[in-house]
Amino acid sequence: MRGYALRAAGRAATIAGLTTAVVVLMAGFALVGVAVAGAGGAVAGIAVAVLLTVAGYACGDRLALSAMAARPVSEVEQPELYRLVRELSTAGRLPVPRLYVSPAEQPNSFTVGRSPRTAAVCCTQGLLRLLDEAELRGVLGHELAHVSGYDILASSMSAGLATVVTFPAGLARFARP
Repeated sequence: MRGYALRAAGRAATIAGLTTAVVVLMAGFALVGVAVAGAGGAVAGIAVAVLLTVAGYACGDRLALSAMAARPVSEVEQPELYRLVRELSTAGRLPVPRLYVSPAEQPNSFTVGRSPRTAAVCCTQGLLRLLDEAELRGVLGHELAHVSGYDILASSMSAGLATVVTFPAGLARFARP
């Protein structure tokens, strides 16, 4: 298979997976709605699921970055990181993603966004301190592979949905006496 066919197949698989997740989410909310308030509750449950899906699509990347307390960095602040990402993006024929750094000490990185044009790569301070240039190049190459494979949409929506769905549970924890 040629590269285009592989990318198209990857996108189709991502869309099928997201569609399945959204249908399961809607069914779950509809069942909870029926249990709580009958047929009207099912409609309300589906409406809530649709709102959560829209929120996950529109804000999933920002929610994931916010959860890691990530901040955007400029080329002046992180010239080596920008150089590596620019080289890898050029080699992969991708636009250079936005770069973020999280103050977390555990070594980690992730990529979010809906497409290569909206992609953002986040590295933790722990990762930047721990890895040498060759290792960091490998990690960043892995993250950019997520961008070229279009699986960042699925991960961004999953992160957004998880955040939005678990938010009420977090509030309830603080509301308990």
